[in-house]
Amino acid sequence: MKKWILAVLMIFTIMMSVGCQSQPDQSTIRAYGDSKYQDTFKELGIGKLFDFSYQLPEANNRWVNVWVDRYRDGKKDENPLIELSYGNNPENYEEGSLGLGILRTNSDDASMFLYAEDMKLEPVSVGRLFEEGYPTSYGFTIEEDEDVTLQLGETKALAVYFQAPQKDVVKIRDSRDEEELLEIIEESAVVLVLHMKIEERMEP
Repeated sequence: MKKWILAVLMIFTIMMSVGCQSQPDQSTIRAYGDSKYQDTFKELGIGKLFDFSYQLPEANNRWVNVWVDRYRDGKKDENPLIELSYGNNPENYEEGSLGLGILRTNSDDASMFLYAEDMKLEPVSVGRLFEEGYPTSYGFTIEEDEDVTLQLGETKALAVYFQAPQKDVVKIRDSRDEEELLEIIEESAVVLVLHMKIEERMEP
């Protein structure tokens, strides 16, 4: 009986040890090229979803900012279309889902929402995003299905959604390349860029 209890305790200790080892020393983000949430958006035809998961060590000493910038003819709007800021987690470690949803992308009443672990903004109306009759393209700006390190204080582009300046013409782009992303912003009629930034904790 004592041996059985000892064995269970040893297994539990190993599991806890493995769990601790799996926590990264640095913050990371992972883009999902395919997820059940994205599949739901596709099946219902309600818009686009950019889905991620993140890991945040020292969460009790971190502040997370996520927002969407819009560029029109290469010029950035003065204010983000939507933004989400949170932090001061009582726990030392945090992980979960994060993402951007865009509803009715080609209508006069498009809306978008941001979500993170245990929180979601209500959809915000943003009007018409793209002109009718012009092609659009979208993609992640980080590698898919692998953990990407987020440096403290670094502004990281996570995804892009853009419209070509000419009808029936859209260039094939590698949005994961920083120079390509800059060219997309400079050459496209409308560009939406999802950004994320992790900072030191903000005092209440």
